[in-house]
This record gives sequence, C-alpha cells and structure tokens, in this order.
Amino acid sequence: MDANLNNGGKTDSASTLTALQSLKHVTCSKPRSLTESEIELLRQSKVEIAMRVNELLELDKAKKD
Repeated sequence: MDANLNNGGKTDSASTLTALQSLKHVTCSKPRSLTESEIELLRQSKVEIAMRVNELLELDKAKKD
C-alpha cells in the first residue's frame, strides 16, 4: 500500500519497471546515444506523466468548485 501512495496510487507495468531497473546499473565514463527502446521508454513515460498531471489538475479544479 505504501508503494501505491508514493506513486499516486497508480501501478506501473512490469515491462516499464524491468526496463528502468536494467538501466539503473549502467555506469559509463563517457556519454552514449540512447537506444531505440530507451527513446521509446522516455516517450512513453512523458505521455504517462502528462496524463497523470492532467488528472491531478482536474481533481484539484473539481475540489475548488
């Protein structure tokens, strides 16, 4: 339950979590280009964040009305 509170009550997909966990352990001394799958993951995350922000704004607006 505590994990749900930390991410706004939403559950993440297993594929997203797995991809992010695999990226955690990468340490490079020089920059590299992102792979296609990393670019897609970033785009997906951006869309999911935008959707969640909109949901929160709508909830806040409804509370004020």
